[in-house]
Amino acid sequence: MDIVPGLPLTDTWTRMSEEAKATTQQDLSNYLGELRSISPRATKCSEPHEQQHNPHMIRYPTPFPDT
Repeated sequence: MDIVPGLPLTDTWTRMSEEAKATTQQDLSNYLGELRSISPRATKCSEPHEQQHNPHMIRYPTPFPDT
């Protein structure tokens, strides 16, 4: 993951024009929609039979590989 150059949105929002705010809101909505559309991959610990043996082993799958 890379750091995106620029200023935090919380520091610039009040100085943005209404058009810039609307564009930013639409862009963020589109990005979040793309992230939500990523299918999670199954992990061994997320399989139902594993959960029955040890419910504390539940891992919520993510679209990112384990590191």
